[in-house]
Amino acid sequence: MFTGSRKFFQIITFFLLSCLSGHSQVITVMECGSSSPLEGVIIKTNDQVLISDKYGKSKLDILGDEAQVFFYHNAFEPYSRSLSQILLDSGRVYLTRKLISIDEIVISGNRRSQVRSESLSRIHVLNADQVWKYQPQTSADLAGLDSEVFIQKSQQGGGSPMIRGFSANRILLVVDGVRMNNAIFRSGNIQNIVSIDPNTVETTEVIPGPGSVIYGSDAIGGVLSFNTFRPGISGEGKLNFEPRASIRYSSASDEKTIHGRLIAHKGNWGSLVSFTYSDFGHLLMGKNGPDVYLRKWYTNSTSQDEPDRVLPNPDPRLQRNSAYSQVNMMAKFRYRPTDRLDITIGAHHSATGNVPRYDRLIVTRNDLPRYGEWFYGPQEWDFFSGQAGWYPENQCFDKLNILLGFQSFRESRHDRNWNDPNIYHRAERVSVGSLNLDFEKNLTDNNLLSYGFEITANKVYSLGVSENKLSGIKIPVAPRYPNGSVYNTFASYLSGESQIRDFRLSGGLRVTITHLEGSFESGLYEFPFNGFKLTHPALAGNAGILWTPSANWQFSVGGSTGFRSPNIDDIGKVFDSEPGNVVVPNLELKPEVVYNLESGIVWIGGNKSRIELNIFRTWLMNAMVRRPFLFDGKDTILYNGVPSKVEALVNTDHAFLYGASLNLKVNLLSDLMLIHQLTLMDGEDSDGLPLRHIPPVYGATGLIYEKGRWFSRFNIHHNGSVQYGKLASDEKDKPYLYVPDKTGNPYSPGWMTLNFASSYRFSNELVISVGIDNLLNKRYRPYSSGVVSAGQNWIFSAVYSL
Repeated sequence: MFTGSRKFFQIITFFLLSCLSGHSQVITVMECGSSSPLEGVIIKTNDQVLISDKYGKSKLDILGDEAQVFFYHNAFEPYSRSLSQILLDSGRVYLTRKLISIDEIVISGNRRSQVRSESLSRIHVLNADQVWKYQPQTSADLAGLDSEVFIQKSQQGGGSPMIRGFSANRILLVVDGVRMNNAIFRSGNIQNIVSIDPNTVETTEVIPGPGSVIYGSDAIGGVLSFNTFRPGISGEGKLNFEPRASIRYSSASDEKTIHGRLIAHKGNWGSLVSFTYSDFGHLLMGKNGPDVYLRKWYTNSTSQDEPDRVLPNPDPRLQRNSAYSQVNMMAKFRYRPTDRLDITIGAHHSATGNVPRYDRLIVTRNDLPRYGEWFYGPQEWDFFSGQAGWYPENQCFDKLNILLGFQSFRESRHDRNWNDPNIYHRAERVSVGSLNLDFEKNLTDNNLLSYGFEITANKVYSLGVSENKLSGIKIPVAPRYPNGSVYNTFASYLSGESQIRDFRLSGGLRVTITHLEGSFESGLYEFPFNGFKLTHPALAGNAGILWTPSANWQFSVGGSTGFRSPNIDDIGKVFDSEPGNVVVPNLELKPEVVYNLESGIVWIGGNKSRIELNIFRTWLMNAMVRRPFLFDGKDTILYNGVPSKVEALVNTDHAFLYGASLNLKVNLLSDLMLIHQLTLMDGEDSDGLPLRHIPPVYGATGLIYEKGRWFSRFNIHHNGSVQYGKLASDEKDKPYLYVPDKTGNPYSPGWMTLNFASSYRFSNELVISVGIDNLLNKRYRPYSSGVVSAGQNWIFSAVYSL
């Protein structure tokens, strides 16, 4: 009886939906897990062959209720279902990604859509499905899912990516095509990546190696490009709403995250709004590991009229002074009046609460804490963008992409020496405007020409104040940067690609002019100069060849150059790099230039296995590194009332790096895959000294099981050690971050963690995930990091969408 009733209900439902929809029904094809729309899916019935558009949609003529509909895509498992069942699910179809695929995803590494296997730049893509499966806490953790990205954390509210031995302002961050790097991105570890909400990221593209032809200055170590969700356009006359909500809890930091998203679309317009709030408590480290990592004491810094006190920590594993909170909001509106014009405008807002600088709060001097207080004020980021894609197909170009951006960055630093009533406040605000014009022209079916222009303008506002917490008296002090300084760039580029039989050739050139100027306010600085006004030209290029002799093999070789022009942070900053050292300006700095050679091999064994090996060697010329310096003839000066050794950024003769990465995927069974990732590198500067941002050997090995509604993963993350002889001089000056070896010198021990997670899709609307990271409760600190990583960490999440 039940079967007959269900059959009757399906027939009636199908009939009603057919009547409402006229003679066709819109089907939406999405990725299982992330619910992202899928473009290019072939949809077949007995008498129809259709292809889903970029919004995953296709109009299917109404057939009999039991007519089978088949779905095919290179990167996804084939799927079929009766039309009546599809209509019962509101016309939505979910496809499961293949464990092994050749053309894995469509990407935009050159600011245009492109199949990954056709790109000469080796681009790794992390999609929204991986956000759902791996549950990264921040966008730094999201980037760290890639095998070539190593994440350093000075505090819990941070994350500084390292790629191929480069970090900070030598890595370019891009959001929706707009460069995030600004005039005060520093050479030390930066934390701006956490301003990006991982819940709103549709794809993350990791481009190792110089990417300066397309992206310009700073892209010498690599590019991390985050593409946030765009609202879809249904083409239907009725108003559709697609709400989505998720919650997440992790035990090690007592994290509580809520996220909500609403998509609305009708006809040729669509909109999207999202909101995320996260609260992170003090981070709990593991049980098993070096005792020197334990937080046996902490300081009280809340009272203004009592002296600082050292308090015993009831739980030494709890890293007090590591908690913080964050809010993210995003809104987008999209309008497509014709097939040849597509307009999107967007707004992002991100703000943290105060973020304690954990690595400074564990420093001691004379057996007492070095600082009574050290915290970052709220890190705020506002980003507004407008993008228009025009497809006229005229003699000059087939596509023009116009990209306007405006960003406002606000950050501040607040520090006070132990039992000193004076706290120093230094606040910065950077306003950045940008314009990109990118043109494409298909000269023939096998020849593509791209060219474009970029203009950026940065204005830096910086203030410094010393406040006596007892009297409340405030006096001006030297700010971190020259107030009112500017940093502007103008660039143009030209690149081309050509397909000749099994070979794909590419090459390009970019010319950039950088101008920066600023003045040091008299009375606050005691410099032998009043300011600076500098202009630096730079030329970058690349060339490569990709050979695909068969469906199983792919070989590539390429060379590229990159550059990084000194910014305001390099030229005009005064700060304490670590306790007892102060960095001063050096107006003789020149752009650093990088030359890179690399080759790669990819072997694909049908749908069973994929092996990718890449090797590289990089030469860095005029490298900007921190070295002892004489300031007005002195090697020691007073800074914040403390005698400090003078350092400055200087251009060394050269540095070189080399390394390799291996990625392996093997289908052990139809639903079970083995993955292995390994990255290793080495290098030194012209003085034979180790480079600071070269991480130890690191990688991951794991198993992934995916069948139907189930997804499970088990993996092992492993890092090698960094012995004392391989520590950069900057790191040797921070023994409090490391473990003493047998001779008492600091070193970074190796470590390994076991991790497990599983999720189940109870329906098309509800997904529940449970995981446990660091199963063995290891106590470890990643290389160069200030905060100790989480111990055994239970993670629970739920996603509900309609």
